[in-house]
Amino acid sequence: MSSASLSEYAAKSGLTRVGARPPLRKYIAETWRYRAFTMTFAKYRVEAENERQRFGKVWAVVRPTLNALLYGIVFGIVMNGTGRPKNFLAFIIIGTFVMSFLQSSISGGAKSIRGNIAMVTSLNFPRVCLPIAHITQSFIEFLYTLIVMAGMLLLTGNLPKFSWLYVAPILVIMFFFGSGISMLCAWIVTFFDDFAQVIPFISRMLFYTSGVFFSAKSALEGYPHVLSIWQFNPFYAFLELWRGVLLTGYQASPADWMSCTIWGFGLFAVAYVLFWSAEEKYGRE
Repeated sequence: MSSASLSEYAAKSGLTRVGARPPLRKYIAETWRYRAFTMTFAKYRVEAENERQRFGKVWAVVRPTLNALLYGIVFGIVMNGTGRPKNFLAFIIIGTFVMSFLQSSISGGAKSIRGNIAMVTSLNFPRVCLPIAHITQSFIEFLYTLIVMAGMLLLTGNLPKFSWLYVAPILVIMFFFGSGISMLCAWIVTFFDDFAQVIPFISRMLFYTSGVFFSAKSALEGYPHVLSIWQFNPFYAFLELWRGVLLTGYQASPADWMSCTIWGFGLFAVAYVLFWSAEEKYGRE
C-alpha cells in the first residue's frame, strides 16, 4: 500500500499524526475540551510537590514570607527612611508575593514542554495545555499565599476596605497574563534553547527593576519621560494595581486597570497564536 493510500486510510479511520497542527478555531475548541486534563495535571503537580517536600504546601507560603521579611529588613536599613515608600513593610510584602507568582510563569513556562517531553512525543493533545497547566499550578499555590499576605497586611495596620473586593478581577487578569508569559517562554525555548540559560537573569532583573522595593513614581518624579516609559513594564503595572487596591494610602488609577487588562488579555491572545503556530515543532526540535 502506498504512502498516499495509508494517509487516506488513516484519515478515513479518524487517525491523526501526533502533534499535527489543526486550524486555529479547532485548536481553541480542543484546548477547551481538554480543560479537565489541564486542571487534573496541575493538581497532580501540586500534590507531587507536596509529597516530595516534607512540609508540602507550607513552603509555597514560607518562601515568599521569608523573602518579604528579609528584603523588608535589608532595604529598610539601606533606605534609612530616605525615599522609603509609605507603608513600607506592607509595600514590600505585596511586591514580593505578587512577583513570586509572576516569576514562576517565566521559569515554569520555559520548562513546560521540555520537562514533559515523553507526553509531548507520545500523546495527541493540544500542547498548550502544558504551559497553562503549569500556570494553573502556580496560581493554586498563589491562592494559599494570598491568605498569609492578607494576614500580614492586617498586622501592619492595613484594615480591610471595599477595594479589597477588586482582588477577584485582578486574579482573573493576572491568570491570563501569567498564561501568556508561560506560553511565550515555552514557544521561545522551542526555537532558542539557550534562552533557558538567561531566564534566571531576566527574572532577577525584573524583580529588581519593577518597583518591588521602591516607588518608581517617587524615584522618577523629576524625570516624567523616563517614568512614562517605565510604566510600560507590565510587572510594575500589576504591582501598582495590587498596592492601589490593598494598601491604605494608595489608590489604583484607571490607567493601572487599563494597562493590566490590555497586557493580560492581549499577551494571552498573541502568545496563544504564536504557540499554536509551532504546534508541530514541540518535541521535534
